[in-house]
Amino acid sequence: WFLREDATLREAARGVMFREPGQKFYYKNDETKFLEFQKVLALPQQQNNFDNAEQMEQAIQDVYKKIKTNDIHWFNNPTGALAFAIAHFKNEQGQDKFFGKYFRKLTGSPQQRTNIWKNTDFRELGYQLDTPSSRKAGYGLKPQLVGLRTDQAYSNPKQIISEIKDKTFSEPLKSMPGSFPQFNIDEKLEPALRDDFGEVIGPIALWLGMNLDPATEAARKFYLGKQPWSSCKIIFPGAQTTGLIDSVLRPPAGAGIGISSKGGKGAQPSIKNLRAGINALRKNPTENNKKLLNEYKSAISVIETLADLSAIDGPIKVASERGLINSAVVDAFKKALSGKISQQEKKLLIPLTKYKKTKGKSVLVYHALAGLVNQLAGSLNSDKRLRLSEAGLKFLNSSPLIQLYMNTKAESGTVSVTGFKAIWPPQFSGRVLVSDRMYQTNKSPNGKMSFSFQ
Repeated sequence: WFLREDATLREAARGVMFREPGQKFYYKNDETKFLEFQKVLALPQQQNNFDNAEQMEQAIQDVYKKIKTNDIHWFNNPTGALAFAIAHFKNEQGQDKFFGKYFRKLTGSPQQRTNIWKNTDFRELGYQLDTPSSRKAGYGLKPQLVGLRTDQAYSNPKQIISEIKDKTFSEPLKSMPGSFPQFNIDEKLEPALRDDFGEVIGPIALWLGMNLDPATEAARKFYLGKQPWSSCKIIFPGAQTTGLIDSVLRPPAGAGIGISSKGGKGAQPSIKNLRAGINALRKNPTENNKKLLNEYKSAISVIETLADLSAIDGPIKVASERGLINSAVVDAFKKALSGKISQQEKKLLIPLTKYKKTKGKSVLVYHALAGLVNQLAGSLNSDKRLRLSEAGLKFLNSSPLIQLYMNTKAESGTVSVTGFKAIWPPQFSGRVLVSDRMYQTNKSPNGKMSFSFQ
């Protein structure tokens, strides 16, 4: 009666509930120690929660008898809980170890519970999931995790360096601009330092005027004229909707200049990135830019509507304009969001739910919205006359954005920054597709309609 993993759930974002047998959590202070995942039990199995606390307690006692121990480390208290899960591990000595977590309820079907028990819970015990992406994230080297304030305008690198909590990472930065920093850290931290802490080092090196790449000098002349990079303030955006942008150089006048520091495929573009590209074309009205703005005016209208209106109003307006829904459905959405919807109006929203599959509980208005956005994304992506993908790529490559990638070298006990590769103007390639990933069937969207590269 322990849950077994379905093959369709093999994705990086899974939590404890759907780890694969044999996967390990290593002990960060001594990697010879580990916990090897065996299986997990979540109860109740036929419903989302027990009817009362007494039923849950009886089920826990039954589990104790089944596993022949009540030595379970619980990560939280049962207050208000009517469901629970117990994970079985073996340590490096082959001993059975059990861990538990309480829930108010187990939302959705078992296949939808992939991340309700987060792997990061084990960090409080000193353990970290042993996968490349989790190892990198676990080192906590992104700007906001090293102590920097998001959306704060830093006047100079000294202010940034002074706020970095760990001197292991702050002190080497003081070698700039004389030389690139060298960090006395384990070489296994190299990916995290390059990809995550590079978001901090890159804009500092640029601000200090280090000879990063000819492309950065061309960008400076284009955006700032005779002004140096040090005339700008440095900002680390906190909003999830910034997409490709990891930091911003804000000049005394004019638009901020985005810095994309991601390695590999990197982040996905946001509606803000596309909108910034459109604005850049308008501010530089060359004949070629005027031609682009006119050629893609229909796509621009869609992008600006999605960017300017809310995550709910934007898709509804665009869908209405494209004939996917009529005014009666638009009114039904308004009534549902206000909590004053009639049965007849509910019937107008129900057909939209078929476009977004779910096996769990849903809220009609959000399920209908998610279905509408799914339908809208398909409509926009397949419209050959609109050419939104083609337009999106051109707008991204017109946006005030520098792609700045840091190179590193790992040797025994050190990781050194060896230089940077800069790309300007941006040279993104592929297809830019509309995505509905921010829209859930049981709650308000996590953000506006997003985009992805293909």
